[in-house]
Amino acid sequence: MPSNVAKQRWDIYIGVILLIIVFYVPLRVSFYDDFSYGKLIFECVTDISFFIDIILTFFTAVEKRNGKIEVSKRNIAVNYFRGWFFIDLSSNFPV
Repeated sequence: MPSNVAKQRWDIYIGVILLIIVFYVPLRVSFYDDFSYGKLIFECVTDISFFIDIILTFFTAVEKRNGKIEVSKRNIAVNYFRGWFFIDLSSNFPV
């Protein structure tokens, strides 16, 4: 459900990772060319988290414009494919 506490915490976690990535990636690409296991682990954890988020989105109910909650897996998937799916999928591939 969209108002589930676990879902809200997951969204906050993904939001924090996104904020970190917004600053981390440009700095890493511009100034840091060295290899470290810490950076590799951080980048793998973020990639895995974003991939898990894509999977979880297929199982998360959506609130429709009229205020009703959509729980049909097919309708949730269709809604996701029409919206953010391809953006989420393309951004999940490491460069």
